[in-house]
Amino acid sequence: MLPGWDPECDRRAKEILYRCIEDLGVTRAALYLAGSEDGFELACSYGFGKREALAAVVRAGDPLYDWVRRHRTAPAYLNDVHDDPPLGRMLEAAGTARMLTIPLTGAERLVGFVDARDKARRLPYSDEDLGAARAIATA
Repeated sequence: MLPGWDPECDRRAKEILYRCIEDLGVTRAALYLAGSEDGFELACSYGFGKREALAAVVRAGDPLYDWVRRHRTAPAYLNDVHDDPPLGRMLEAAGTARMLTIPLTGAERLVGFVDARDKARRLPYSDEDLGAARAIATA
């Protein structure tokens, strides 16, 4: 649990990840929240192993940061690492090829995002998943 968080905040954060697993069929998900510096801090995660590359902080210049800022108003997915080489290299280093991000906003400001990786049965993400991701972001 993050410092300063009460159990209710922690429970709600984990519910977001649970919805990603249930509604999108992802196998791994991480919730990042805007930190005190220019970046996002890992709040909680599910399904990532100790050997997988999951950053504790995502800062400006990081391929994931750039992707999230570029798609800050709507969920976006990447199914082919060649479609975004910098992000693709990061995903390959983490042993995956597919990712969907869900921006979380408050008062028209980006306050966090979900990094959802890989779907069950190695299915690709689709435009249908974007609707479910929007529902998760607005819940």
